[in-house]
Amino acid sequence: TVTLSITGYLDLQIPHTVGGPGSMVSVEHSSGEQLWVGYNGNNYGVSVVDMDTDSVILQQDLGLGGGSIPGICKTPDQSQVMLAINDNPLAVFSTDTLTQTYELTNFDNFFDCVVSPDGEFFYLTTGSGLVYKVDIDALVPIP
Repeated sequence: TVTLSITGYLDLQIPHTVGGPGSMVSVEHSSGEQLWVGYNGNNYGVSVVDMDTDSVILQQDLGLGGGSIPGICKTPDQSQVMLAINDNPLAVFSTDTLTQTYELTNFDNFFDCVVSPDGEFFYLTTGSGLVYKVDIDALVPIP
């Protein structure tokens, strides 16, 4: 028999009454470890938690409708986190500034993502059953 000991919980301050947290990725950052959590509900979004203090340092509602929980991945250098959001553009955030810096708009209907170990490509699973391999230089900067 395995016994688990829950040592606490995190209130992600998600501003919706439906949906909830889903895919997560941890990032080692110069300011400490971050936990990035994608969520769904009335809208999609992401919460970032400072893992040293267990406090929410970003709660970003992306305002893109609701539905399935977005996939989430990070670049090998841990400088960027990507959200693969069903029926919406891929959103890329800087782990330094906690702002959206890039997007991929010429495809949609993503479910999950992973970045290649060399950071040159990323892979996206899609609702059509395909896995796209995309050059990371295809990302479009947010003005």
